[in-house]
Order: sequence, then structure tokens, then C-alpha cells
Amino acid sequence: MTFILTTNRADLLEPALPTRPGRVDQAVAFTLPDADARRRLLHLYRGNLTLDLSDSEAVIARTQGVTASFLKELLPKAALIAAEHDAAVAAR
Repeated sequence: MTFILTTNRADLLEPALPTRPGRVDQAVAFTLPDADARRRLLHLYRGNLTLDLSDSEAVIARTQGVTASFLKELLPKAALIAAEHDAAVAAR
């Protein structure tokens, strides 16, 4: 039997949970994406969306500390805003 435990706040776990033998065999930490990872994620998640990413470095700088899922949600929202304004979205 396998259990997968997830949390965004490992610091709040009962200390005995991860340290007592037999409770947690392996812990894997997923860190927030760095600038290079955010750059690749922007282009990946852009997909077929019509977005102007010519100034993607500004987007990279403004998204420091966000999760990959945040970026995934950001791009369709940006495309909707662009469609409402009948223009391509460029970083400001």
C-alpha cells in the first residue's frame, strides 16, 4: 500500500510524522520555479494562445516566487483580457 502525502506547509507538520522510522520513507521537495524554469513554462503554457511574449523577461521578473500552476492559470487569463481589448498582451 502506498500513501502520498502533500502539503504546502511542511513546517506545520507534527515533528514526529517525518522523523519517526516507518512513517515517511521518502520526502520530495518541489521548489518554486526559477527564472529559467518560468521562461520555459511561459512558452509551454502559451500553447496556441495568441499572446505577445516578446517582452517575456518583464513577465519573468514580475512572477518571481509564483508556482507553475499560477503561471498556467495566468496565460489564459491574459489571453482573455487581450481578447476583450482586441489586442495582444505585452508585458508592461
